[in-house]
Amino acid sequence: MTTIVKKYFGTAITVMVLLFTTYQLSAQTVTVRGRVTEANGGKPIPGLTVTEKNKENRVVNGVVTDINGNYQLAITDVNDSLYFSQIGLKAQVRAIKTQRVINVVMEEDAKALNEVLVTSERIGNVGGFLGVKPRDRTDAHTTINMKDLEDIPATSIDQILEGKASGLLISMNSGNPGSGSSIQIRNSVSVGLGTKPLIVVDDVPFKSQANVDVNNPDALSELVSISPNDIASIDILKDAAATALYGSDGANGVILITTKRGDNMKPRINFNSTLSLKKPQAPFPLLDGNEYKTMILEGYQNRYGTTGLPATDVVNNLFLLPGALDYENYNNDTYWPGEVTMSEALLQNYTASIVGGGESAKYNVSLGYVNEVGPTKGTGLRRMTGRFNFDYRISNKLSFASDIALADNKKTNNYDNVGNISITKSPVLPVFTQDGFGNSLSTYFIPGNTGFQ
Repeated sequence: MTTIVKKYFGTAITVMVLLFTTYQLSAQTVTVRGRVTEANGGKPIPGLTVTEKNKENRVVNGVVTDINGNYQLAITDVNDSLYFSQIGLKAQVRAIKTQRVINVVMEEDAKALNEVLVTSERIGNVGGFLGVKPRDRTDAHTTINMKDLEDIPATSIDQILEGKASGLLISMNSGNPGSGSSIQIRNSVSVGLGTKPLIVVDDVPFKSQANVDVNNPDALSELVSISPNDIASIDILKDAAATALYGSDGANGVILITTKRGDNMKPRINFNSTLSLKKPQAPFPLLDGNEYKTMILEGYQNRYGTTGLPATDVVNNLFLLPGALDYENYNNDTYWPGEVTMSEALLQNYTASIVGGGESAKYNVSLGYVNEVGPTKGTGLRRMTGRFNFDYRISNKLSFASDIALADNKKTNNYDNVGNISITKSPVLPVFTQDGFGNSLSTYFIPGNTGFQ
């Protein structure tokens, strides 16, 4: 009995050893090698990519052929496939299965080109930078395309530029049409030139008119003579590059204005008209006549006490009894902003242009008319502009350009800043002198030097 048990026990041990050996052999990695050559001549192909891809077409492993075109790749699964690929050659696919040596002959993948298109880009003068692409520029600049601002009903360039470029500060000194504005690029760095930047129109420095003063609200705006409809683009130079190109004149930055030119197309006539109705702002609360009297009385009582006001003080006019001289002239309730503000104002802007040209000559002729009524009575702007841009190419190396611009500006102003006066003038005073019965006369009431505002 013991002999039989030992016999079967030994047989079971032998079977288990054989099964374990078979499992180990099946789990070993298979290696596939081979050589890749050309179809014409049989030369080896070095650097060709050999990859193992599974059933989901995912790359599992891969190698490249050596200088002799040989490769050797450890295969993860014999059910996968080998992919042979290189640029200019047709890709080959081989199933692995039981193969351990796979040689491949590659064929050229020749494709005929129907057309070869070569494009070139002409680089001209971009903001004073000759031969430099805008994307290659390292200076701090902002380019504004006027096509994006065509719908803005503005009559001057400074109104269009406001808020359109970082670092550009524009503050209108007055709300009257055509009034001066303060333009500043970043911070002022010039002592002699203040904060005023240099303005260049079509590569020519733009000189201010004799009656232009950007710090005077009643003066003309520096850019009022240039119609926004004549402008193609605006470049703003902000850093030291402006000084490098334009010297000390560009220390406060440079505003480069490029006007519209002709093109190689049939003549075209363009006409634009803009009509805008401007309404005054909503009334803001001010003290009426009685509230003003109470405030003045409290102020004098805080200063002199309640024993009474000085007999000669002009504030006594506020407390005259009915029937006294000037009683009617110092007991009113006048809302001064409503007296000086226009109820409605109309803006008219008309532009016409003829654009065209040929291979050699190109032209752009434009005319413009603006009639704008100001927000306060007695203010307004009338402007007539004309521009003629002509380009003539004599040869590939010689060209001629002519720019002619005319402008006629007529700006009407009040004697003083009426808007500021209207919010500080005393509401107890009348517009016209009052008689003893409270009737308005034909003369304006002026309190004189002894009066108060």
